[in-house]
Amino acid sequence: MNCAEIFKRLEAFGFGKLQSLEALLSEAERQGITVQSLRNCIIERKEAIRAAVGDVTVIRRVCPECGDTLRYRPIRQPKGRRNLYGYTWHWVCAVCSFEEYSFESRTDVVTKYGVKKGASY
Repeated sequence: MNCAEIFKRLEAFGFGKLQSLEALLSEAERQGITVQSLRNCIIERKEAIRAAVGDVTVIRRVCPECGDTLRYRPIRQPKGRRNLYGYTWHWVCAVCSFEEYSFESRTDVVTKYGVKKGASY
């Protein structure tokens, strides 16, 4: 297969990513790492991450106006000119436009509204 054919088949990755791949493969070869052992390590790491993410707590809060799930945004700006009251959370409903700001800590929010990922609510 010629270069034009290879680039055509892999065009979804873009040339920059292919250059990064070439650099990675060159360094792996220099370090004595085979492509297969690198692939196995990546698969192993992905499985470990998936297992860990399975235990992540997801924040779910129901809109008091319409019952849809509220979307949230933590506010990281400290109290000051850009956050006059020192709010820590902004809750908003995409359906009815309900909006609320709160002062709760992350721990309080997770304790109050958190559910294990994959759990029904």
